Amino acid sequence: MLATGFTVPLQIQCSACGHQGTVPDHYVGKEVQCPKCQCLLVPLTADKMENYAAKVLFAAQARSEEVIREEAAGPEIPFACPFCGEAYQVSEDLAGKKITCRNCREACKVDKRKEKKARKRKTGYPSNLVWIYIVLSLVFLMIGLVLGRLFKS
Repeated sequence: MLATGFTVPLQIQCSACGHQGTVPDHYVGKEVQCPKCQCLLVPLTADKMENYAAKVLFAAQARSEEVIREEAAGPEIPFACPFCGEAYQVSEDLAGKKITCRNCREACKVDKRKEKKARKRKTGYPSNLVWIYIVLSLVFLMIGLVLGRLFKS
């Protein structure tokens, strides 16, 4: 800003659609929307460009290290934050433990993984009826044997 109170317009160009325009210098470092494609832009002066680039670079590097750590952690389970509703995968090792939500930074507990119960395979007959049929078969077999001996003699 100049000493007289006037702002110097800053030339910007949208990286998404190529639209060129100007914004007042007090928008330097703040997000503005491209009037053509609605993409978010951060207008910067040459002296602020280096600081912003370093922030973006280190944030991306930290994010990639976080992804590598998550991949190395092993199997994952679904997690949904009860405060903000953000849903993402967390390491199975965190089941039953408290974590800080990566979106809202609230402390919340990860639910334990629900074990699926083994389903019993249904047979054609209820188990108590099977025993009745076995006993009846043995009774008829014995009656048949007895009657066979009686009529043979």
